Amino acid sequence: MKSHPRIAAVVTLVGLVACSGETPPPATPPPPPIVLPVSSAAPFRACGAIGAGALAASSLSPDGTVLAAATLSGQLVLFRRADGSRLHTFWELPGQQVGVAFSPDGHRLVASSRTETRVWSFPDLTPVRTFARPHSDRTTAVAISPDGAFVATGGFDAATEDTALVRIWSVADGNLRGSWQRRFEQEVRSLAFSPDGTSLAIAVHHSVVTVQVPDASGSRFFPPLSGGQLAWSKEGGLVASG
Repeated sequence: MKSHPRIAAVVTLVGLVACSGETPPPATPPPPPIVLPVSSAAPFRACGAIGAGALAASSLSPDGTVLAAATLSGQLVLFRRADGSRLHTFWELPGQQVGVAFSPDGHRLVASSRTETRVWSFPDLTPVRTFARPHSDRTTAVAISPDGAFVATGGFDAATEDTALVRIWSVADGNLRGSWQRRFEQEVRSLAFSPDGTSLAIAVHHSVVTVQVPDASGSRFFPPLSGGQLAWSKEGGLVASG
């Protein structure tokens, strides 16, 4: 009786495995799940949906009680950090928001869209100053000095312009106090006043620069620190860009 060729092939393969004396390697167990550390000192509290539009920027009040969230659709929403409840919503802001910040003394709140920058007193939210078109084309960054006396804006005056502009404004009278510019830059990404309010750090695409406040004089460049979010050390001796 003739054996079927397919059956013979299977028998041969099985025999080779059996004679080799090798056993298949054990299956590799899946890696353990990564568990990120959670600080018990400051438990996370979700504030929920902020309304229409994605989040553009946020800032926490100096005392840690209020979170300000700005959206791409033009809303500025204030939340109570303790329970995530909504305290106030500004609906009248014009267009896409680019930045929001509390002054370090806790007395001012500033928010900027691409076309307008506004300052309120805090916590009563009384309007203090509106800077209409601080940059003719678009604003991309905003910061407020520690004492709330000055607002810095960064942006461009023309859609096809390659000159990055930073302007320092007086909150008291709305006048321009100083300006700084640099050609061949794609964006003013971040601004930050030093803790004593005497210097302003500017992050552009290719470098970080510090200037004096309020006239924006005395430029000092830090080329290795390419533009990102800026922060000063508490005593003002160090500046970081990430």
